[in-house]
Amino acid sequence: MKRIILTAIAITVSCITAFSQATIKGKITDKETGEILFGATAGLKPIMKGAAADFDGNYIIKNVPAGTYTVECSYISYETEKVGNFIVEDGKTYTLDFQLGTGSEEIEVVEVVVRMEKNNDNAILMLQKRETTVMDGVSSEQFSKVGAGDAAAAAKKVSGVTVQGGKYVYVRGLGDRYSKTLVNGAEIPGLDPNKNSVQMDMFPTELLDNMLIYKTFQADKPGDYTGGLVDIGTKQYPDKFKLSVSTSAGFNPNAHLNPNVISYDNSNNQVPEWFSNNELPTFADARGDQEVSGQKLAEATKSFDNKMDFHNRTNPLNFGQNINIGNSYDLNDSVTFGFVAAVSYDQKYSAYDNGINARWQLSENASKNPKLNNQRYFDETRGQEQFSYGGLVNLTLDIDKKKADHTIGANFMFNGLNEKDTRFLQGRFPANDPSLVYYTRSLQNQYNKLAIGQLVGEHEIGKSKINWVSSFSSSSQEQPDLRFFTYGDYIDDEDTLSKVDISIGQLPTRYFRTMNQTNWDNKIHFTQEVSDKLQLKFGASGTFVKRDFKEDQYRYANDLLAFDNNVEDHLSNVWQPGQFGGVYIVNAFDPRNTYNASQNVFGSYAQLKYEPNKVSTFIGGLRAEKANIGLVSQDEEVGEATLNNLDILPSLSYIRTINEDLKLKTAATRTLARPTFRELAPYASFQFVGQELLLGNPNLQRTLIDNFDVRLEKYGKPGELVAVSLFGKRFTNPIERIINPFATNEINFANIDKAVLGGVEVEWKKGISALSNDNRMVSAGVNASYIYSRINLTDDVFTSVSALNPNAKSYRQMFGQAPYTMNGIVSYEHFDKGLKANLNFNMSGPKMFLVMKGATPNVFEKSRADLGFNISKELGDHWDAKFSVSNILNSAYRFEQDFGGISYTFARYKMGQTVGMSLTYKIN
Repeated sequence: MKRIILTAIAITVSCITAFSQATIKGKITDKETGEILFGATAGLKPIMKGAAADFDGNYIIKNVPAGTYTVECSYISYETEKVGNFIVEDGKTYTLDFQLGTGSEEIEVVEVVVRMEKNNDNAILMLQKRETTVMDGVSSEQFSKVGAGDAAAAAKKVSGVTVQGGKYVYVRGLGDRYSKTLVNGAEIPGLDPNKNSVQMDMFPTELLDNMLIYKTFQADKPGDYTGGLVDIGTKQYPDKFKLSVSTSAGFNPNAHLNPNVISYDNSNNQVPEWFSNNELPTFADARGDQEVSGQKLAEATKSFDNKMDFHNRTNPLNFGQNINIGNSYDLNDSVTFGFVAAVSYDQKYSAYDNGINARWQLSENASKNPKLNNQRYFDETRGQEQFSYGGLVNLTLDIDKKKADHTIGANFMFNGLNEKDTRFLQGRFPANDPSLVYYTRSLQNQYNKLAIGQLVGEHEIGKSKINWVSSFSSSSQEQPDLRFFTYGDYIDDEDTLSKVDISIGQLPTRYFRTMNQTNWDNKIHFTQEVSDKLQLKFGASGTFVKRDFKEDQYRYANDLLAFDNNVEDHLSNVWQPGQFGGVYIVNAFDPRNTYNASQNVFGSYAQLKYEPNKVSTFIGGLRAEKANIGLVSQDEEVGEATLNNLDILPSLSYIRTINEDLKLKTAATRTLARPTFRELAPYASFQFVGQELLLGNPNLQRTLIDNFDVRLEKYGKPGELVAVSLFGKRFTNPIERIINPFATNEINFANIDKAVLGGVEVEWKKGISALSNDNRMVSAGVNASYIYSRINLTDDVFTSVSALNPNAKSYRQMFGQAPYTMNGIVSYEHFDKGLKANLNFNMSGPKMFLVMKGATPNVFEKSRADLGFNISKELGDHWDAKFSVSNILNSAYRFEQDFGGISYTFARYKMGQTVGMSLTYKIN
């Protein structure tokens, strides 16, 4: 089947290539001033084919049949220029520039219908300029420039944005609870039970047109975001037929053609069928009734495979395949139907064998011994495999009547992400016996799926506008058979024996976790132009969320203390009736860890926009949100967790248009943050990163945040921007992770009294005229942010901390907040040669990664510099080739604890550089 599909694609591409037609392109400018004339049209007669100039003044007319034409260029209030008897031959590209002079005579205009696209940098800047909130964005054009393969990689190029773990977007230093993700304006579910935000690496950039990040709130938007509202825009239908087929490959010496990368066999990763038909006896019952219960326990243990070890393998290269197709059809004079369809597949491999994994603790008074004691120090080897796939189909019907315009669309999207993670740690526990060697293996596999179906509509009737969306999303995360095995080598009568010791780690465990969630989001907005100066907008929304979460645990208990360092042989030594020694399965299922949850949020709002003159705009609104959250654990003794709130959220904005290109935007708003299901869930789950227990709190309350923003924007030529933003936030009842000073290795969630955050952002985008001319463009862009936050420790936590560290502070920065971010890009484009090159840079400051127990300092992910380069070349009219290098500097990922002027390594590794190439066939 696969061969048939590939053959069909090849035949299709070959047939299309055979009908090569001509291209006419050029630039349209003012004859006297040289100013770019955005929107001017160039058209052909007699076939009535044309194009409009973009923000750089460039137009391009493709797929022109051979023949002789008159080329007309026109613009309102300018004289029309004509080039007659213009001969066009198949397969050739012609450059024809126009310089238009002003004139008052009536001109004949070639009719060209042009829709506003949102997939290029200039269009995003135009949206920013018109937007009444503080908003930044990234277009698909920028995705290509920075070599971003998914939405997470693209988002970190925005000022004030950092990405946690390559997946989760943090805006203005605020963690995932303060961000919200939409797709085409509708809410979607997350895939991590411990997070509020969506895994952004689920979205391949090949399926997206843009990503807009709103940093200030207005009443027509959801009220539960504070850092940023991320709205992902999927591809929309083009004005004419477009086809793109691309293939990519990548190589990293750490992960590819390396025979020593570790992996494991996960072909049999479900709970054995034996458990669906039988009840597992306890070991005490098995020993008391060996004939029945003992035999059952042995059968149950043998039903699991004994794969808890890894093997070496040689990975193939990274590989990607993407296909996009779209077109539009005029069904009659007033109705247009458009569609776009896309599919994407990527397989990526990563690995390292140079990692360090350690744990440190302040166990005595710092005034006596100002050092951290080493609890463990391991060398780490890791192999990761990632397979992502996605597809979308967007259908749109545009109806353009004389007194009304209607747009109705249906959007369908499906994404999948499969991840395999194999880790091996080997080292010592100095706190136990520094002479002995310990080993930890973790084998994890995770399947993520997200399906979205949307109906959207936009209707303009006179001075009234109605926008609506109804979106149903379904997500699932399955973690089948996560396997963990920790043991040590001990010396007994000069012989070295291996054994499991719960003093250094839990019993070997296999976890089976599943989560299914649905979101149904409905929104409607009514906009009425009351007068030239006054606009009224009001609307309502209803969002309904359901989640089912289940966790099963099976542990290997051991009646045979020692083995010979062979993990699989050890697990094969199953306890048998009448036998002394052996391993056996224990059902460690905890009903508290399985729950059902729901959240219903009803919203309504009213908003006024008042423009008393051309320089001032006032926008004021009120939003009401009624939220009902409920969570029921399978353990009836735990009870329910509920949260019910009615919140009124005001917003007030003022925009001062100093001149056409200089704007001042100010805003004062109130938003909120609700606890997640996991934070409310009243159970403790083992965290494999920090090896502590994470305990939910059913008594959590929502957080209220007051926000203040000022932004000055200066727009220059198309694509140019200078912006400076100041912002401040005040939190009431913020939810934070708190170490329980009265329990061992336990982290829970609690409402803190107050917290504050503030900062400044700057952004600069500029064309470098000294290095640019009619044939080439050199441009540069820089954005940076500085952020400060402060949250006070609770009295009991501070008391326990200061007892060991008298110099400890009673406050800290907020979890996940980076004190600074920096991004830079230098771009070069040669128009005639179809050559583009980009060098991009990213760096963010140290952010809190893990909250530690007692006075032991918290773990910070240290800053690292990321440099990437890519270059692309048009090969004729239909082919593009691209070469890229990412992570050029190969800076180490460093997680450290600072104490007494010394940095202690918590984790450290290097991922290596990746070299990529791609080839694209396209018809525009």
